[in-house]
Amino acid sequence: MISSLSLYNMHTGEKLADANSDGEMTGFTPDGSKVWCATDKDKVDWWAIVKEDGQNSTVLEYLGEAEEPLGGFPWKPFHDCQVADDGWVINSSREWLLWLPHPWRSAYKENKRWSGKFLIMWNNELPEGVIVKLEV
Repeated sequence: MISSLSLYNMHTGEKLADANSDGEMTGFTPDGSKVWCATDKDKVDWWAIVKEDGQNSTVLEYLGEAEEPLGGFPWKPFHDCQVADDGWVINSSREWLLWLPHPWRSAYKENKRWSGKFLIMWNNELPEGVIVKLEV
């Protein structure tokens, strides 16, 4: 079970936002603007990824609980990014974008979702789910 979600800047490693959740599976909307976390079989909690006006901060704004959309949620990496065996996030041109720390690598192999510019990872070894925004 995930107890906390965190949004990070991929270039600085800075934590941008936090949210609490009692869900078990997490993902993104197709446009990458919202995060969801399944709380039981047919319900999900929703957060919007919001850049605050006039400030250099990002928040995960809780939107409430809703039904899971029919057909589930589609996933697609930003610019066909992938994680190589050595832990590097690479784009379709094989350029290195981000090196995943060791605990994040095992989370990536076990539980991950891509949506646009966002990658979310979680596992039992991490104290919280990790959300990484790729800016290329």
